[in-house]
Amino acid sequence: MARSIEATAAWVADRIRKLGGITAVDVLPSGSLRISRKGYPPFVAGVLSEAVVTKAHVEGVLSVAADAEIIVNIPVESKWTGPAIEAARGNRVAWGGLKDLMSVAGHDNVRGHERSEYQFAERLLRQFGIVERIEREADRLWILYRKQGLQPLRVVALNEYELTGDNIRTARDRYGAFDLVFLNNPNGKATMQAQQVAKALDVPILMAGELKRRLSSRP
Repeated sequence: MARSIEATAAWVADRIRKLGGITAVDVLPSGSLRISRKGYPPFVAGVLSEAVVTKAHVEGVLSVAADAEIIVNIPVESKWTGPAIEAARGNRVAWGGLKDLMSVAGHDNVRGHERSEYQFAERLLRQFGIVERIEREADRLWILYRKQGLQPLRVVALNEYELTGDNIRTARDRYGAFDLVFLNNPNGKATMQAQQVAKALDVPILMAGELKRRLSSRP
């Protein structure tokens, strides 16, 4: 049986209370959390438990918790859609999962939080000269629209230190078809199994330098 949002919020509250510097975590009637901590003002976190987070989910949280500074989706095997991310950003609300909530609990600027791996990937993709514009389709998936009449490319960014074949197959299940894998962990490497799966799916695994060269080529 699926856990109710109230039960999910209570479960999250129990984990946040165990963090250092947390003085109180209150579950609000909206299913959100008010988190009080030492040295910083309290903040409100909206809580979701969805396989796929949509714009409507974000708007639903903000309709009952307008003062939320972050919205977190708890299932690990889930994704945020591009419109959901834009809705959060448009309302100056951070977004993510449980580890994002645990991270911001010790920082002053809750609204400004975004995972460093996402920031790194998006900034790099925007800065390639051949790229005219990018579109965020999901948390790890971008569409790159290229200059010179080149076809758009769907790029999934994975941050594993040791990329496995299962990581790639999970990404395919979660995000659908994509053209290539951007391994955006600068210290990451692809296992032999990952290379085999990538070859079978016809999706090359590229680091930043390789990606730059690939973006300028046809098709």
